[in-house]
Amino acid sequence: MKKIEELVSIFEGYDAKVYGIDISPVLVYLIGNRLKQRGVHNNQRFCAIDCIFRSILLLKSIVGYLSILCIRSKTTLFVSSENNFSDIDGVLYDKVVDPLYIKDKKCAIKLVFSSYIKSGMKAYPNQWNISYIIYAFSMPVYIYLKLFARFNHEVVKSGKLLCEASKFFDLKAPNYLRALSIILSGKILFSLLLRMTNIRKIFVSNAYSLDTISLIIAGNIIGAKTYSIQHGVQEKGHYAFSFTSNYLHKNTLPYKYLCWDEFSTNTIRKFAKTKIMGYQWFEFVRSIYSDKITFCNDGFEKTVLVTTQPTTGIMIEEIRAMILNNPDTYFFYRLHPSQISDESFNELEMFLQGIKNVDYLDASKLALPILLNESNIHMTGFSSTTLEAFFAKIPTILFHKKGIEYYKAIMNQDVKVVYVPLKLIPDYSLNGVI
Repeated sequence: MKKIEELVSIFEGYDAKVYGIDISPVLVYLIGNRLKQRGVHNNQRFCAIDCIFRSILLLKSIVGYLSILCIRSKTTLFVSSENNFSDIDGVLYDKVVDPLYIKDKKCAIKLVFSSYIKSGMKAYPNQWNISYIIYAFSMPVYIYLKLFARFNHEVVKSGKLLCEASKFFDLKAPNYLRALSIILSGKILFSLLLRMTNIRKIFVSNAYSLDTISLIIAGNIIGAKTYSIQHGVQEKGHYAFSFTSNYLHKNTLPYKYLCWDEFSTNTIRKFAKTKIMGYQWFEFVRSIYSDKITFCNDGFEKTVLVTTQPTTGIMIEEIRAMILNNPDTYFFYRLHPSQISDESFNELEMFLQGIKNVDYLDASKLALPILLNESNIHMTGFSSTTLEAFFAKIPTILFHKKGIEYYKAIMNQDVKVVYVPLKLIPDYSLNGVI
């Protein structure tokens, strides 16, 4: 948390605009993301098939963008990510956007910003994925910046500040011009889109990805209302929610943040408007879930839900040891959406082969409220699933120190939230948690 506070303070007095963009929040995002991803390895591999698939997605992205330009009846735009989809009765629902989208779908367009497509039938399909046209258009913008950015005083100055901050945190400096080219290309495309349509309300599920930042900038500049829908933990230990009052009215930040609870608004109030809307995903799932799924946890004394995240990895050795040490307990082993791959499932199958009191396939696919409804205890490093378990009145065991920073405000309330170091997890007794 101290590093994040230092990061915010480095740029909070820097009020420059770069090509009409309030650049200080962007610099915080770029360094903050590097800090968050430190030690995380990307195992994605690409081949010729990927190139063909991406080319098809680019063509669909261009068609989608041109189609939106012709729409006049829609006034609201929802933007989400493939990571947000969960399975309910064999149908995929967007846990962040759908509870709001269904209330306004006659007047709304739904887009997705993702570099991949999640397979399966979606209840409310995204009309288009237009990330690819943004990234394609950013290539000539990047070439322009490489040639001429050196003559722009604010680009040079902000680039130097970014490099200095990277050195301060012992990080490799992000490719600033590449990031700037993506934001600028998106800003140009979305400015055209918004000026040619009647869209005046914009809801996003992630306000700090480069393509979404460009949409927020374009929306703020033309006077549209921009909203960020909470999708995870919003605490000052996270770089995207740690800004101070010196960041008020930046066009790179949403007009208003729609939050689950009072706890989630604490730091945001300093730099933006907030509104508590409750955790609507639970009620949404209850309204459509048929309760026809049969789990294998009958006959076990307890059921534990383990949720992983990219920054902690899948922790297979420690969790496997705990599963073996608790044969009377059933475990749902849920991977983060970005960790779901054949490689991860093969690793889990290899380590968990022959163990009967664990499920990782359905646990990684089904909607979280369904799993919480079956669970007595929740375990994670510091994932925002801690808050979701808290709302469901399920106690949580945190095994990463960052969890103490994130959830200090709820650790002494009626629902137990306790910290146990990861090295103690294999032999930790679950009896005192419930």
